[in-house]
Amino acid sequence: MPENGKADELTERLKKYGNTSYELAKLELIESSSVFGSGAISSVLISVVVILSVFFTSFGCAYLLSIVLKNNYLGFLIVGAFYFLLSLTLILGRKKLLEIPIRNKIIHKIYNEATENNLLKNLGNGK
Repeated sequence: MPENGKADELTERLKKYGNTSYELAKLELIESSSVFGSGAISSVLISVVVILSVFFTSFGCAYLLSIVLKNNYLGFLIVGAFYFLLSLTLILGRKKLLEIPIRNKIIHKIYNEATENNLLKNLGNGK
């Protein structure tokens, strides 16, 4: 009968371990989603502010150029041409100018978070 008691104790410990692992996974998922959500929301807000700033600054520059050149349309045409050239540059060099740096930044962020999590786990285990 003592073996039956050990089996029951082992079963109980396995259940507690399973519940603890489940709760830990749930908490890690909540943390990851909250980090992602807060990052996404802050990125959207910053993007809106930047877009509005660029729009109004561009409009102001176009209007100023129109006054300086004494032509109502030429200032807006110059600013539009500037944005067209900027767009063309970004389209032609998108891999080198956008995709590779963004990919590297994402990989770097994921790697740093994984390294930080491993460090915290090791510190928590007393290693």
